[in-house]
Amino acid sequence: MIEPILRFMVKFDLGSIPVHNPSLGPCWEWNAGKNHQGYAKFREGGRGSRTVHGHCFAYEYFVGEVPDGLQLDHQCDNKSCVNPWHVKPVTGSENVFRAPHRHRNKTHCANGHEYTEENTSWVGPSKFGRFQRHCRTCHRIRERNKYRVEMGLPVDTSERLREYPKVLRGNPGTPQNPEIDRMQ
Repeated sequence: MIEPILRFMVKFDLGSIPVHNPSLGPCWEWNAGKNHQGYAKFREGGRGSRTVHGHCFAYEYFVGEVPDGLQLDHQCDNKSCVNPWHVKPVTGSENVFRAPHRHRNKTHCANGHEYTEENTSWVGPSKFGRFQRHCRTCHRIRERNKYRVEMGLPVDTSERLREYPKVLRGNPGTPQNPEIDRMQ
């Protein structure tokens, strides 16, 4: 039987160097099986054996065991990278916080209101331990319109919020979201 490390080493190619952290060096791009989230899958003992994440296998082989209670965080922000020097043991909450989540970098809500300290409320934690950011202006408008409906008053259409906005990504006027300005 072929040693697991030999099978592992032929399943990746040298990839690009992370732009945000060039000192890391090139990623090891996994070119074999991946799970639904894009992480490398690797069977330690070949067919029929347990499947592990490729970056975990590499870290344990080249660096050492992951300390109890910690998980590996990709410093390169590339899920398919299996370079053991691109991952760092961190707590689960730190890993979630550092994740390049599509909503974390938004500066405006879906209705175009800016996320400022005064206009942002945090709700949570959810059952997954995460907090969610909410726009206070949208909440006030929604509550005011709900009250008007309950009292039989007409809803002010100038303050109507898009219930299901067609475009949820990006910020007003950005190339990723040019439609949001026309929708207001």
